[in-house]
Amino acid sequence: MEYCYKLKGIDGISNHGDSGGPFFVNDQLVGVNVTGSHVADFYPNEVSGSMQLAPFVPWIERTAGVKALEFER
Repeated sequence: MEYCYKLKGIDGISNHGDSGGPFFVNDQLVGVNVTGSHVADFYPNEVSGSMQLAPFVPWIERTAGVKALEFER
């Protein structure tokens, strides 16, 4: 999936029902959950995905009338 973060769980990862939920890095919203595993709660090394917001920031700013802050690494 283009513009997707692949997230490998340490003690679990996103699962069914988490789609559309936030993906935070250092208390900053950087993505939206889009995929998860059926077994994510039970197997720590499963992978889920989060769509990056960065490519869509100009559209979000225009549409919502907000200004996004730069991501601090």
